Amino acid sequence: IVKYGGHLLIKRWQKMEEGSRFIEKLEVSQSGLNKVP
Repeated sequence: IVKYGGHLLIKRWQKMEEGSRFIEKLEVSQSGLNKVP
């Protein structure tokens, strides 16, 4: 049960990591568009 719970936590953490990277990419692309005159 402990291993299973830990596995779920790891999966959730990985999803958060992917989500933060996706948001970072969005912010970078948006800032890049804003820099273009």
